[in-house]
Amino acid sequence: MKNEKKDILPPSSYLKNNFFNLLIPKMKLIGGTFMKRNFFLSLRFALVGLIAGVFTVLYQLETMSSLLGEQEIPVRLSVLILIGSIQIAVITLILSFLGLLMLNKTNLNLICQEKRNQGLKLALLFGVITGFLLVGFDRFVFQSLIPQLADYEVKFSLLALLAGVLYGGVVEEVMLRLFLMTLFIFLFTKIKKTTELPGSYYWGVIIITSLLFAIGHLPFTAVVFEGLTPALIIRSLLLNGVGGIFFGYLYWKHGLIYSIVAHMFAHISLQLIFIPLFY
Repeated sequence: MKNEKKDILPPSSYLKNNFFNLLIPKMKLIGGTFMKRNFFLSLRFALVGLIAGVFTVLYQLETMSSLLGEQEIPVRLSVLILIGSIQIAVITLILSFLGLLMLNKTNLNLICQEKRNQGLKLALLFGVITGFLLVGFDRFVFQSLIPQLADYEVKFSLLALLAGVLYGGVVEEVMLRLFLMTLFIFLFTKIKKTTELPGSYYWGVIIITSLLFAIGHLPFTAVVFEGLTPALIIRSLLLNGVGGIFFGYLYWKHGLIYSIVAHMFAHISLQLIFIPLFY
């Protein structure tokens, strides 16, 4: 017999005075429809996406400045920020809403209450490990294999920190875990006609979503390094995919909130601990 699906929103009594209120709205289960709860939660994700868009556009311009040189951008900065922020907010709204609709038809959750302490500890641990690996691989492995890395100054960036925490931590988790990973699991539950899928299905989906995200960074890598070499391809796939394994596992076993926390702490530890430590 199938286990009854738990409501995807934790009780408001647990969320009271809890930092998870930043992401999960407190709403009474009685008097509010399933669609309304999902929509209001999607709006909250979209608001984060709107703010994240500001820092993401500014950080992208900062990153690309070395390629553009003194060339003047033909569009006003305020227009770029406005367009970028609205685009990210709309995408986040749509994908989060669709993801939440599918989520209720799977065994995935926003948060597993019975394992919340373990989930938070793992999220912090996996976040710090990811931050270490991102800096460590470049500093101790790829720097000797890719001479171009020596041309780029690695230092603390407030814009990178804010963009990483908000865009990476929330928007990317909505896109890759809440939407894409949930979509795959949802399709498998329909094909197999059960929500009790073997662990191999989840691991397969985690690896696929991580690889798709990593592959999506190859065009940018080619632009920055003016081409692709085997070492650059391996670097791009590894650095952009390793975090997805940790975050996907947390989403599967402990809930989306913990994959978000881990992703945030990956950027926090990277900028505040490992870049100053290794560079």
